[in-house]
Amino acid sequence: MNNKKENKMKNLLKSLYESEINILIDWMWDSGIQVKIGDRMNGYKSVKLFDSFDEIESWIEKEAKKHYPDSTFAKTYRGDNFDSAVEPAIRYLLKNWHPHTKIYIDYENAELLTGEKTHNLKNEIPD
Repeated sequence: MNNKKENKMKNLLKSLYESEINILIDWMWDSGIQVKIGDRMNGYKSVKLFDSFDEIESWIEKEAKKHYPDSTFAKTYRGDNFDSAVEPAIRYLLKNWHPHTKIYIDYENAELLTGEKTHNLKNEIPD
């Protein structure tokens, strides 16, 4: 592992620990690597067997956010949630509307803006 990857894994594990999210990583030389989210006392929320370390980090992050959505960990690692939240809306626009259509969303409403008629005064507004 290079230093950048090691630091990312170290930060991930530290963040899980600080959020009191338990994980178990277990391996036997060539039998694969088993990762469990949760613990024996409260039950394991998710378990997966891996052939290599390559996918473990992203799986742990995804599963921890899924099973502990209100944790400090989930709030810290929420960056990709924005992408997954807006992708369905973007796909809806691509499939159903012309390229100039926009969706405006706030806490109470969602508005579809089709831009059928617009006028711009940018060149008339002084700097």
